[in-house]
Amino acid sequence: MSDAALDPEITAQIVSIIRELAGTGITQVIVTHEVEVARKTASRVVYMENGRIVEQGDASRFAQPQTAEFASYLSH
Repeated sequence: MSDAALDPEITAQIVSIIRELAGTGITQVIVTHEVEVARKTASRVVYMENGRIVEQGDASRFAQPQTAEFASYLSH
């Protein structure tokens, strides 16, 4: 699923579906450039740049990134 250029209403619907599925225990892998979608749905995060993993961990990384690269990405 691509979330590029989705309007806020559609994005909210997608977030709702992701949360509903998460509540059933179904494992999901979601790839997105939309930080807010990731913040609202992720229990774990893997941040990649140029095909390599730069940072990974639980969702608290959004509030306390451990690498300058992830911190920089989140600040945009």
